[in-house]
Amino acid sequence: TGWPTLNGILGTLRPGSMYVIAGRPSRGKSSFMVDLVQAAHIKDGKACLVFSLEMSAQQLTDRLLAATTGVDSRRIEHQDLTDQEERKVNLAMGQLAPPGIWIEDKTDNIEEIELQAQAHMLKYSCDMIVVDYLQRAFISKRASRYELVTEVSRRVKSMAMKLEVPVIALCQLRRAVGNAEPTLEDLKESGAIEQDADAVIFLHDPASMPQSMPHNVKLMVGKHRYGPTGDIRMMFYPAYSKFEEIR
Repeated sequence: TGWPTLNGILGTLRPGSMYVIAGRPSRGKSSFMVDLVQAAHIKDGKACLVFSLEMSAQQLTDRLLAATTGVDSRRIEHQDLTDQEERKVNLAMGQLAPPGIWIEDKTDNIEEIELQAQAHMLKYSCDMIVVDYLQRAFISKRASRYELVTEVSRRVKSMAMKLEVPVIALCQLRRAVGNAEPTLEDLKESGAIEQDADAVIFLHDPASMPQSMPHNVKLMVGKHRYGPTGDIRMMFYPAYSKFEEIR
């Protein structure tokens, strides 16, 4: 995963398993995913397929470049770079280019996501799939909100098992959780997410610091089907989409 203590809790990310990253809206879930993906690719040479249902491919690419280079993502977005930073960004663009990291941002239909993932595996292969995020996906048939999220969760878990890769699925928590430590009951709109997930990792910002400033975040492994749970203290740098362990 890129973080030694989290590696110690989870071990390897297992093929066929569904890992849920959960947090309140705008509290760093996508940045955590970006850091995880770039660590998997840059450090371990893993190929990753990301279905981005909330951000455009360009926005996500800017975050990946920031996490890789240490250059502020806003300056990358506006191309306000020094010559040295531009060289860093250009080098990182080559490292992150498909098929190493492939970003799909054109659909939020879970059936189409499944088909695209299957086609991608046949053509390129990959080591990890990301869905950002569960509650933004939909299904073709008419369904209540509870039924929809339940079906999406079931299909994401099934996709992990069929394609034999770990799938990272981001998930919103209920806003009502406030500043309290989240629990599995706070996963939004369907109990199926808790049941389907092999591990659930909460991002908890106890102080509710402004999201533009570096701040402490507690990483809470609230469920782990294969082993222990536990908490990890992290420092989050939003401008660079970077999380670092506080040792």
